[in-house]
Amino acid sequence: MLLCYLVTHDDDIYIYVRMFVLEMVVCLGRIVTATLVSKEHAKGDQEGVQAAVCQALFIAFLLSIAGTSLILLRPDFVLSSVLGSGAPAMNFAR
Repeated sequence: MLLCYLVTHDDDIYIYVRMFVLEMVVCLGRIVTATLVSKEHAKGDQEGVQAAVCQALFIAFLLSIAGTSLILLRPDFVLSSVLGSGAPAMNFAR
C-alpha cells in the first residue's frame, strides 16, 4: 500500500506496480490450487481432488466475472493500467 502511494507521482512506475500485483494474484491462485489438488491426490482421495478442482474453478469463475464487469463498467481504469495518462493510444482504445 505504501509502495503504491509512493509511486503514484510517476505514471509509468505506477502502471508497472499495478501489473505486478495483478500477476502475483494470478500466480498465487495457481500455486494454491496445485497445492490443494496434490495434497488430496497424495491421500488417494478422488472426491477430495474433485472438490479442490471445483473450488478452484468456482474462484476462477468469480474472478473472471469481476474482471469482465470491471472492463465493461470502468474501461478507463483498466486501460490506465496499461497506457499512461495522456497517451495518444487512449483515444483509440476506448
